[in-house]
Amino acid sequence: MQSVFIYVAVFLALIYSLTAVRQTNGWRLLRDWAIANGLSLLLLPLLSVYPFTGNQSRLLLFCFAAYIVMMGGIFAIFLAVSRSAGHQQLRAFAGMYYRSPYLAAATTVLLLSLAGLPITAGFLGKWFVVAHLISSQKIGVVSVILISSVILLYSGFRVIQQMYARSGGVKEKRISGDDYGASASAAEKINNNQTEGIKSNYASSQNAEQYDETIKIRPAEKIIVCLAVAVTLLLGIFPNLLL
Repeated sequence: MQSVFIYVAVFLALIYSLTAVRQTNGWRLLRDWAIANGLSLLLLPLLSVYPFTGNQSRLLLFCFAAYIVMMGGIFAIFLAVSRSAGHQQLRAFAGMYYRSPYLAAATTVLLLSLAGLPITAGFLGKWFVVAHLISSQKIGVVSVILISSVILLYSGFRVIQQMYARSGGVKEKRISGDDYGASASAAEKINNNQTEGIKSNYASSQNAEQYDETIKIRPAEKIIVCLAVAVTLLLGIFPNLLL
C-alpha cells in the first residue's frame, strides 16, 4: 500500500509540473509549483522513509525547511510584482531585471532551487529523496521525479526569460491619451474588430508605462525574500546545519 501512495504522489507531481508549463497567470503557476514541489519534497519523503529513524527525521526536517523557504520567498515576490503591475499575468515580470535587478536576482535563485539545481536547498532536498528511492530500488519513481524537475525548470525559465528580456518591443506600442481618444472616435465609424484592436494597443501601452517603474516591495516582503534566498543558499552549501 505504501508503494501505491508513492506512485500516486509522483504521478500527481508530474501532472502539476506539466500544467505549470501552460500557465500564463502568475498565481495559478505558483499554485502548480507549490503542489508539485510539495509532493516531491514533503509527501514523497514522508512515504518513502516511513517508519522514521533519527537520520530520516533530520532528512524530513531539511526537506520541510527547503520547501518553506522556497515557496515563502517566491510567494512574497509574486505578491509584490502583481501588486506593482496591477494584474496577475506573467508579463508583469517583463524587464524586471532592468527595473529591480536585486529582486530579479533573488527570484532567479529561488526558481533554480525550485527546479532542483545545485548549490540550492531544493537540489539537496530532491537529491536525498532520489538517493533513498534508488536504495529502495524504485527506479521508475526516480525517473518521473527527474522528468518533473526538468519540466519545472522549463516553466521557471519562462519567468526568468521574461525578467531578463528588454521590454522595448512593448514600449514601441505606446500611444498617448489624445491619440487613443482620436482613434476611438474614428473606430466608432468602422467595424468592431478595429475598435478592439485599438483598445488592446491602449491596454498594452498602459502596461508598458507600469513596466517602466521600479517594483515597490514592502519591508515585510523584502525581509522574507532576503531570508529565503540566504537560507536557500546556506542549506544548499552547508546542509549539515540541519542534517
